[in-house]
Amino acid sequence: MRFSKKQTVEIISSLFERYEVSTVLLDLFDNQLNLLKKAYLQALKNDLYIDENGRYFAYILKRAPEFILEYMDWIYQQKAQLYHFDDTRDYSFLWRSDNYEQLMRQIIEYVYNQNQLVLGTIRIDKFFILSADAQDNETLWKRQDHILMRLLEFRCDDIPFIQFIFDIITDFSYKRRRLFVEFFIRYNKKFEDFEKLRLEPSSWSCVGSWVPVHQKRVEYLESLLPLFNSVAFLQHKQYVEQRIQSLWEKIEIEKKQDFMHD
Repeated sequence: MRFSKKQTVEIISSLFERYEVSTVLLDLFDNQLNLLKKAYLQALKNDLYIDENGRYFAYILKRAPEFILEYMDWIYQQKAQLYHFDDTRDYSFLWRSDNYEQLMRQIIEYVYNQNQLVLGTIRIDKFFILSADAQDNETLWKRQDHILMRLLEFRCDDIPFIQFIFDIITDFSYKRRRLFVEFFIRYNKKFEDFEKLRLEPSSWSCVGSWVPVHQKRVEYLESLLPLFNSVAFLQHKQYVEQRIQSLWEKIEIEKKQDFMHD
């Protein structure tokens, strides 16, 4: 019996419906990786959660690292064609790959270049979110920091790209964010570039009073001040101090409002 190309892809797609990765079966397609890749994308189109832990994806990437760009193209196509397409995949498995640096550099460059053409089509921060209960998060955070710092070093004067990187790190912990500020000013001391960077997230939320939220922000910004204890960073320091002062004013206003509502 002969199958059409579409039928062949659908048959191979059924490989991905198994709970455990059947590497014996997948190995049969090592010489037909293009067919396997098409089948995988078709399977995802039918069910985005079919390979939630990324085992099949990692299998293909190990044999064809360039597939990550085909996958990114596919994501863009889905977003363009499906209004409600929402990529909720956990990409932690990419950071666990032996070739994580090669893969993630491609993703970062790809999303940056595409987002210059189509604003915000893909949120790069999705690729940096790790499972909260994963035991190897410390190791994966170090891998993330390593890649991003190398990019900062090599492109420290490319401010649009540096802004893109800082947009990623605003969701990191205060400690990690401080390391990036320190790393950046080591290679670029120009205040006019520094003030273009986002030091904090663009939005905030709270339960109850805003006072604790603003106090945490003050705590973070104050932790940056020792980085600017030299004449070369006088403007940097004044800039951060002004932001701190503005937050203290907000805190006083919030305290008064909280008192009125009690």
